[in-house]
Amino acid sequence: MLISNLDQFLSELIIAQLRSAGTPETAIAEVVAKVKDVTSMILPLIPASVILQSVIIGSLLGLLYGYLIESRGLKPVHAAFITGAVYACVFGALPLAVMYYTYREVVAVILKYIPIYVVLSDGVAYTIVLTLFSVVKGPWTRWAEAKPSKY
Repeated sequence: MLISNLDQFLSELIIAQLRSAGTPETAIAEVVAKVKDVTSMILPLIPASVILQSVIIGSLLGLLYGYLIESRGLKPVHAAFITGAVYACVFGALPLAVMYYTYREVVAVILKYIPIYVVLSDGVAYTIVLTLFSVVKGPWTRWAEAKPSKY
């Protein structure tokens, strides 16, 4: 949704990656043409893959959040901040930093189409929402703290 011209973004991204690897220009043009064909088939799958990825990441971070509260005795607010920081670092800042030091050209193309604040905003949003859910008591408290009916 953020990238208006996805084909152009993918073309520039692939060209930057292949040039940094020393690929000949004739092979680059061939790869870009093949990717454009595949892109039309992959676009409908993107929403489902984002949902699946979010469920998996949310489950892992939920385990971390619960571990910090139950095993380490942290207050829910502190556990929320730590969990949010882990999310922002592991899934936002760290991959971008590694790519910057290995493929600066690729990061330049990514940041040309997607601003840095958008890349890091999901970690900040996750931290804010988790902190609010940790501080404000609501109906979700009963769901999160419900005891199993059978042992």
